[in-house]
Amino acid sequence: MDGAAADHQLPCSRIHRISCSRTAESNSVTTIPLTPPPAHQNSSTKVVGGTTSITFRAGGGATTTTTHGTVSASDLTPYGDDDWRSTAKNSFGNPASKITEDSVVVIDGMSAQVGTLVKAGVLVETTDGFELASKGTPQDDTEEETQVEPGAMPADVVDAVNSALGGMSDSTVQKAGSIGIAAAVGDMTIDDVVAGVALDTGMEPAEAAQRTQFVVDAYQGQADNFVVNHLGIPSGDLQNFYAFCRQPENKGALQTAVQQQVFGNSMAAFKPLVEAYMSNVAPSARALASRGFETKTAPNGEEMVRIQGTWMATKVAAKVGLI
Repeated sequence: MDGAAADHQLPCSRIHRISCSRTAESNSVTTIPLTPPPAHQNSSTKVVGGTTSITFRAGGGATTTTTHGTVSASDLTPYGDDDWRSTAKNSFGNPASKITEDSVVVIDGMSAQVGTLVKAGVLVETTDGFELASKGTPQDDTEEETQVEPGAMPADVVDAVNSALGGMSDSTVQKAGSIGIAAAVGDMTIDDVVAGVALDTGMEPAEAAQRTQFVVDAYQGQADNFVVNHLGIPSGDLQNFYAFCRQPENKGALQTAVQQQVFGNSMAAFKPLVEAYMSNVAPSARALASRGFETKTAPNGEEMVRIQGTWMATKVAAKVGLI
Protein backbone atom coordinates (compact mmCIF):
# COMPACT_ATOMS: atom_id res chain seq x y z
CA MET A 1 0.00 0.00 0.00
CA ASP A 2 1.27 3.45 -0.86
CA GLY A 3 1.07 6.52 1.34
CA ALA A 4 3.13 9.30 2.87
CA ALA A 5 3.40 10.17 6.54
CA ALA A 6 2.50 13.74 7.54
CA ASP A 7 5.31 16.05 8.71
CA HIS A 8 5.66 16.21 12.50
CA GLN A 9 6.40 19.68 13.91
CA LEU A 10 8.63 19.81 16.94
CA PRO A 11 6.54 20.60 20.03
CA CYS A 12 7.83 23.62 21.95
CA SER A 13 7.50 21.69 25.19
CA ARG A 14 10.20 19.29 23.93
CA ILE A 15 12.88 22.07 23.90
CA HIS A 16 14.34 22.58 27.36
CA ARG A 17 17.48 24.70 27.00
CA ILE A 18 19.73 25.46 24.07
CA SER A 19 23.13 27.14 24.41
CA CYS A 20 24.30 29.13 21.38
CA SER A 21 26.45 32.08 20.45
CA ARG A 22 24.61 34.96 18.77
CA THR A 23 26.37 37.65 16.68
CA ALA A 24 25.06 40.43 14.51
CA GLU A 25 26.81 39.15 11.41
CA SER A 26 25.99 35.43 11.32
CA ASN A 27 23.46 32.82 12.21
CA SER A 28 24.20 29.79 14.37
CA VAL A 29 22.61 26.42 13.41
CA THR A 30 22.25 23.65 15.97
CA THR A 31 20.99 20.19 14.96
CA ILE A 32 19.33 18.25 17.78
CA PRO A 33 18.61 14.52 17.27
CA LEU A 34 15.23 13.71 18.74
CA THR A 35 13.93 10.43 20.08
CA PRO A 36 11.05 9.48 17.76
CA PRO A 37 7.60 10.01 19.27
CA PRO A 38 5.49 6.90 19.97
CA ALA A 39 5.00 5.12 16.65
CA HIS A 40 1.89 6.20 14.80
CA GLN A 41 1.36 4.06 11.75
CA ASN A 42 -1.33 2.93 9.41
CA SER A 43 -1.32 -0.04 7.08
CA SER A 44 0.99 1.69 4.60
CA THR A 45 3.67 3.70 6.45
CA LYS A 46 5.25 4.30 9.84
CA VAL A 47 7.72 6.86 11.25
CA VAL A 48 11.17 5.38 11.84
CA GLY A 49 13.18 8.36 13.12
CA GLY A 50 14.20 11.94 12.33
CA THR A 51 16.08 15.13 13.18
CA THR A 52 15.07 18.76 13.70
CA SER A 53 17.27 21.75 12.80
CA ILE A 54 16.75 25.04 14.66
CA THR A 55 18.19 28.20 13.10
CA PHE A 56 18.61 31.34 15.28
CA ARG A 57 18.72 34.69 13.51
CA ALA A 58 20.74 37.69 14.69
CA GLY A 59 17.65 39.88 14.68
CA GLY A 60 15.76 37.42 16.85
CA GLY A 61 13.39 34.63 16.18
CA ALA A 62 14.06 31.12 14.94
CA THR A 63 12.91 28.69 12.31
CA THR A 64 12.70 24.90 12.54
CA THR A 65 12.92 22.20 9.91
CA THR A 66 11.92 18.59 10.62
CA THR A 67 12.81 15.55 8.51
CA HIS A 68 11.90 11.93 9.09
CA GLY A 69 12.02 8.58 7.33
CA THR A 70 9.19 6.30 6.29
CA VAL A 71 8.83 2.61 5.49
CA SER A 72 6.32 0.95 3.16
CA ALA A 73 4.05 -1.98 3.99
CA SER A 74 6.36 -4.36 2.12
CA ASP A 75 9.02 -3.66 4.74
CA LEU A 76 6.77 -4.56 7.68
CA THR A 77 7.77 -8.24 7.55
CA PRO A 78 11.34 -9.36 8.33
CA TYR A 79 10.94 -12.51 6.20
CA GLY A 80 12.00 -13.09 2.59
CA ASP A 81 9.52 -13.50 -0.26
CA ASP A 82 10.22 -17.27 -0.39
CA ASP A 83 9.54 -17.72 3.36
CA TRP A 84 6.02 -18.97 4.18
CA ARG A 85 5.92 -16.54 7.12
CA SER A 86 5.99 -13.58 4.74
CA THR A 87 2.46 -14.57 3.63
CA ALA A 88 1.01 -14.03 7.12
CA LYS A 89 -2.12 -11.90 7.33
CA ASN A 90 -4.25 -10.91 10.30
CA SER A 91 -8.01 -11.37 10.66
CA PHE A 92 -8.59 -8.19 8.65
CA GLY A 93 -6.58 -9.50 5.68
CA ASN A 94 -3.65 -7.12 6.25
CA PRO A 95 0.02 -8.21 6.22
CA ALA A 96 1.21 -9.15 9.71
CA SER A 97 4.75 -9.34 11.05
CA LYS A 98 3.68 -11.08 14.28
CA ILE A 99 2.34 -14.58 13.64
CA THR A 100 -0.31 -15.97 16.02
CA GLU A 101 -2.66 -18.94 15.91
CA ASP A 102 -5.27 -16.68 14.25
CA SER A 103 -2.91 -15.58 11.46
CA VAL A 104 -3.63 -16.92 7.96
CA VAL A 105 -0.60 -18.19 6.01
CA VAL A 106 0.02 -19.95 2.69
CA ILE A 107 2.09 -23.16 2.69
CA ASP A 108 2.57 -25.27 -0.44
CA GLY A 109 -0.26 -23.39 -2.11
CA MET A 110 -2.73 -24.08 0.72
CA SER A 111 -4.08 -21.16 2.76
CA ALA A 112 -5.17 -21.81 6.35
CA GLN A 113 -5.04 -20.44 9.88
CA VAL A 114 -1.87 -21.18 11.82
CA GLY A 115 -3.88 -22.85 14.59
CA THR A 116 -5.43 -25.25 12.06
CA LEU A 117 -2.02 -26.11 10.60
CA VAL A 118 -0.65 -26.80 14.10
CA LYS A 119 -3.52 -29.21 14.80
CA ALA A 120 -2.87 -30.86 11.45
CA GLY A 121 0.78 -31.36 12.33
CA VAL A 122 2.04 -29.12 9.52
CA LEU A 123 3.40 -26.47 11.91
CA VAL A 124 4.79 -26.75 15.42
CA GLU A 125 5.03 -24.00 18.03
CA THR A 126 8.50 -23.45 19.50
CA THR A 127 10.01 -20.87 21.83
CA ASP A 128 11.05 -18.92 18.74
CA GLY A 129 7.61 -18.99 17.12
CA PHE A 130 5.96 -21.32 14.61
CA GLU A 131 8.03 -23.60 12.36
CA LEU A 132 7.35 -26.22 9.71
CA ALA A 133 7.06 -29.67 11.29
CA SER A 134 8.10 -31.82 8.34
CA LYS A 135 10.71 -29.76 6.52
CA GLY A 136 13.03 -28.60 9.29
CA THR A 137 13.93 -24.97 9.93
CA PRO A 138 12.10 -22.69 7.46
CA GLN A 139 15.25 -20.70 6.63
CA ASP A 140 17.21 -23.80 5.60
CA ASP A 141 16.39 -23.53 1.88
CA THR A 142 19.22 -25.86 0.80
CA GLU A 143 18.02 -28.68 3.01
CA GLU A 144 14.43 -28.27 1.80
CA GLU A 145 15.51 -28.46 -1.81
CA THR A 146 17.75 -31.51 -1.44
CA GLN A 147 15.60 -33.60 0.92
CA VAL A 148 12.25 -34.70 -0.50
CA GLU A 149 10.14 -36.66 1.94
CA PRO A 150 9.27 -40.18 0.71
CA GLY A 151 5.74 -40.38 -0.62
CA ALA A 152 5.31 -36.63 -1.11
CA MET A 153 2.88 -35.76 -3.89
CA PRO A 154 4.78 -34.79 -7.08
CA ALA A 155 4.70 -31.12 -8.07
CA ASP A 156 2.71 -31.77 -11.25
CA VAL A 157 0.01 -33.62 -9.30
CA VAL A 158 -0.10 -30.78 -6.74
CA ASP A 159 -0.61 -28.33 -9.61
CA ALA A 160 -3.43 -30.47 -11.00
CA VAL A 161 -5.13 -30.62 -7.59
CA ASN A 162 -4.83 -26.84 -7.23
CA SER A 163 -6.37 -26.44 -10.68
CA ALA A 164 -9.30 -28.61 -9.64
CA LEU A 165 -9.76 -26.33 -6.63
CA GLY A 166 -9.44 -23.21 -8.77
CA GLY A 167 -12.10 -20.55 -8.20
CA MET A 168 -12.94 -21.83 -4.72
CA SER A 169 -12.45 -19.55 -1.73
CA ASP A 170 -10.03 -20.51 1.05
CA SER A 171 -12.93 -21.17 3.41
CA THR A 172 -14.56 -23.52 0.89
CA VAL A 173 -11.30 -25.44 0.38
CA GLN A 174 -10.78 -25.77 4.14
CA LYS A 175 -14.36 -26.93 4.66
CA ALA A 176 -14.11 -29.44 1.83
CA GLY A 177 -10.81 -30.70 3.24
CA SER A 178 -12.33 -31.20 6.68
CA ILE A 179 -15.32 -33.10 5.25
CA GLY A 180 -12.94 -35.12 3.06
CA ILE A 181 -10.88 -36.14 6.07
CA ALA A 182 -14.06 -37.18 7.88
CA ALA A 183 -14.98 -39.26 4.83
CA ALA A 184 -11.53 -40.86 4.80
CA VAL A 185 -11.96 -42.11 8.37
CA GLY A 186 -15.48 -43.36 7.67
CA ASP A 187 -17.56 -40.67 9.43
CA MET A 188 -18.96 -39.08 6.26
CA THR A 189 -19.20 -39.90 2.56
CA ILE A 190 -17.85 -38.47 -0.69
CA ASP A 191 -21.40 -37.36 -1.48
CA ASP A 192 -21.22 -35.13 1.62
CA VAL A 193 -18.05 -33.50 0.25
CA VAL A 194 -19.69 -32.92 -3.15
CA ALA A 195 -22.78 -31.40 -1.55
CA GLY A 196 -20.65 -29.04 0.53
CA VAL A 197 -18.65 -27.86 -2.49
CA ALA A 198 -21.77 -27.33 -4.61
CA LEU A 199 -23.50 -25.40 -1.82
CA ASP A 200 -20.55 -23.10 -1.08
CA THR A 201 -19.61 -22.37 -4.70
CA GLY A 202 -22.92 -22.51 -6.54
CA MET A 203 -21.47 -25.11 -8.95
CA GLU A 204 -23.66 -27.59 -10.73
CA PRO A 205 -23.62 -30.89 -8.81
CA ALA A 206 -22.05 -32.71 -11.76
CA GLU A 207 -19.10 -30.31 -11.91
CA ALA A 208 -18.67 -30.34 -8.13
CA ALA A 209 -18.68 -34.16 -8.20
CA GLN A 210 -16.10 -34.29 -11.00
CA ARG A 211 -13.71 -31.90 -9.28
CA THR A 212 -14.15 -33.55 -5.89
CA GLN A 213 -13.56 -37.04 -7.26
CA PHE A 214 -10.36 -35.91 -9.00
CA VAL A 215 -8.94 -34.49 -5.76
CA VAL A 216 -10.01 -37.55 -3.73
CA ASP A 217 -8.45 -39.90 -6.29
CA ALA A 218 -5.18 -37.92 -6.19
CA TYR A 219 -4.88 -38.25 -2.42
CA GLN A 220 -6.04 -41.89 -2.43
CA GLY A 221 -3.45 -42.74 -5.08
CA GLN A 222 -0.76 -41.03 -3.03
CA ALA A 223 -1.69 -43.03 0.08
CA ASP A 224 -1.94 -46.34 -1.80
CA ASN A 225 1.43 -45.85 -3.47
CA PHE A 226 3.14 -44.94 -0.21
CA VAL A 227 1.90 -47.79 1.97
CA VAL A 228 2.55 -50.37 -0.78
CA ASN A 229 5.86 -49.21 -2.25
CA HIS A 230 7.44 -47.59 0.82
CA LEU A 231 5.95 -49.46 3.78
CA GLY A 232 5.43 -52.95 2.35
CA ILE A 233 1.67 -53.47 2.55
CA PRO A 234 0.73 -56.00 -0.20
CA SER A 235 -1.48 -54.35 -2.81
CA GLY A 236 -4.01 -57.15 -2.30
CA ASP A 237 -4.31 -56.15 1.35
CA LEU A 238 -5.05 -52.44 0.85
CA GLN A 239 -8.76 -52.75 1.62
CA ASN A 240 -8.05 -54.83 4.74
CA PHE A 241 -5.47 -52.24 5.82
CA TYR A 242 -7.89 -49.31 5.49
CA ALA A 243 -10.61 -51.27 7.28
CA PHE A 244 -8.14 -51.87 10.11
CA CYS A 245 -7.31 -48.13 10.22
CA ARG A 246 -11.01 -47.20 10.50
CA GLN A 247 -11.53 -49.35 13.57
CA PRO A 248 -12.40 -47.19 16.62
CA GLU A 249 -9.06 -47.74 18.34
CA ASN A 250 -7.14 -46.66 15.20
CA LYS A 251 -9.41 -43.93 13.82
CA GLY A 252 -7.63 -41.10 15.67
CA ALA A 253 -4.25 -42.09 14.24
CA LEU A 254 -5.77 -42.36 10.74
CA GLN A 255 -7.29 -38.88 11.04
CA THR A 256 -3.90 -37.44 12.02
CA ALA A 257 -2.23 -39.22 9.10
CA VAL A 258 -4.75 -37.88 6.56
CA GLN A 259 -4.56 -34.36 8.02
CA GLN A 260 -0.79 -34.30 7.61
CA GLN A 261 -1.15 -35.71 4.09
CA VAL A 262 -3.73 -33.14 2.96
CA PHE A 263 -2.38 -30.04 4.67
CA GLY A 264 1.34 -30.84 4.76
CA ASN A 265 2.02 -33.31 1.92
CA SER A 266 3.58 -35.56 4.56
CA MET A 267 2.99 -39.31 4.73
CA ALA A 268 5.06 -39.97 7.86
CA ALA A 269 2.06 -40.58 10.14
CA PHE A 270 1.01 -43.64 8.07
CA LYS A 271 4.08 -45.57 9.24
CA PRO A 272 2.84 -46.40 12.78
CA LEU A 273 -0.50 -47.48 11.31
CA VAL A 274 1.25 -49.91 8.96
CA GLU A 275 3.40 -51.24 11.80
CA ALA A 276 0.29 -51.81 13.94
CA TYR A 277 -1.47 -53.56 11.07
CA MET A 278 1.44 -55.89 10.36
CA SER A 279 1.73 -56.75 14.05
CA ASN A 280 -1.96 -57.55 14.50
CA VAL A 281 -3.35 -58.64 11.14
CA ALA A 282 -1.91 -61.35 8.92
CA PRO A 283 -1.71 -60.73 5.15
CA SER A 284 -4.33 -62.48 3.05
CA ALA A 285 -3.51 -65.74 1.31
CA ARG A 286 -3.83 -64.03 -2.08
CA ALA A 287 -1.39 -61.31 -1.04
CA LEU A 288 1.10 -63.90 0.21
CA ALA A 289 0.77 -65.93 -2.99
CA SER A 290 1.46 -62.82 -5.07
CA ARG A 291 4.71 -62.43 -3.12
CA GLY A 292 5.80 -66.03 -3.78
CA PHE A 293 4.67 -67.70 -0.55
CA GLU A 294 2.96 -71.09 -0.55
CA THR A 295 -0.31 -71.06 1.39
CA LYS A 296 -3.12 -73.45 2.35
CA THR A 297 -6.15 -73.63 4.60
CA ALA A 298 -5.96 -76.02 7.57
CA PRO A 299 -8.88 -78.38 8.38
CA ASN A 300 -9.95 -76.01 11.16
CA GLY A 301 -10.17 -73.13 8.66
CA GLU A 302 -6.98 -71.40 9.78
CA GLU A 303 -4.80 -69.90 7.05
CA MET A 304 -1.32 -71.41 6.86
CA VAL A 305 1.89 -70.32 5.14
CA ARG A 306 5.04 -72.31 4.38
CA ILE A 307 8.20 -70.68 5.71
CA GLN A 308 11.54 -72.37 4.94
CA GLY A 309 9.82 -75.74 4.46
CA THR A 310 7.70 -75.52 7.61
CA TRP A 311 3.97 -74.81 7.71
CA MET A 312 2.80 -72.32 10.34
CA ALA A 313 -0.25 -70.21 11.03
CA THR A 314 -0.21 -67.04 8.97
CA LYS A 315 -1.01 -64.91 12.03
CA VAL A 316 1.97 -66.37 13.88
CA ALA A 317 4.30 -65.78 10.96
CA ALA A 318 3.09 -62.19 10.74
CA LYS A 319 3.57 -61.46 14.44
CA VAL A 320 7.14 -62.75 14.47
CA GLY A 321 7.95 -60.77 11.33
CA LEU A 322 8.51 -63.67 8.93
CA ILE A 323 6.04 -62.32 6.36
